Amino acid sequence: QNFQGYMIMTGFAIGCVSAALSITSLVIVGVTKQIFKRIRSRLQSKGKFLTEVVPPVIGGIVIGAINWALPATVGNGKLIFSWIINFGTITHPLLSRNVLMCTGFARMVLLGVSMNSGFVGGIIFPLLTIGLIAGAVMFQMYPYLPVALCESTFMVSIACGFVPLPITFTVMSALLFFLGAYQSIPIFIAVVTSYTIVCGTGFLRTLSLR
Repeated sequence: QNFQGYMIMTGFAIGCVSAALSITSLVIVGVTKQIFKRIRSRLQSKGKFLTEVVPPVIGGIVIGAINWALPATVGNGKLIFSWIINFGTITHPLLSRNVLMCTGFARMVLLGVSMNSGFVGGIIFPLLTIGLIAGAVMFQMYPYLPVALCESTFMVSIACGFVPLPITFTVMSALLFFLGAYQSIPIFIAVVTSYTIVCGTGFLRTLSLR
């Protein structure tokens, strides 16, 4: 769909929502960090072996249970990119809004558990997946909006809440969804808004100090 003026304010609104989701992700990561920090501190008196082994075992049990309940949470999200777009953004979606929202929140929890229990992995790809899920939810709530606008904007704006790569994320999303220069304007507005709210206001620094 061609660029229209309302997309500017839509990008700004998506940026604000993405900032809230970024902060939620950071809070969950911080909570799980404190939980596993306390577990390790309790196990220090029991010996180094238990201190190193028990947290990954607990993390693996939590991850396995959530993966069993919500199969779309398996992995970093690369395997379900096309699945979300194909089945979550059609006229009669096969993925309900509740399933998508539960999957997105569960992915935030798994991100925090994985990062703090000893597993190896990055933070960018899971946040991109959460963004795609949020875009699918938005399209189901407002089906008159273009799918590409919802998905391309949300996909990168959550991750850009605390990753200072607005131009890189904007170009990447535009290339993935085959968008033109004008159609990329909402994406850039969303990523800048999200980053400004989370980092520009000092909120990220406040969270990190806690």
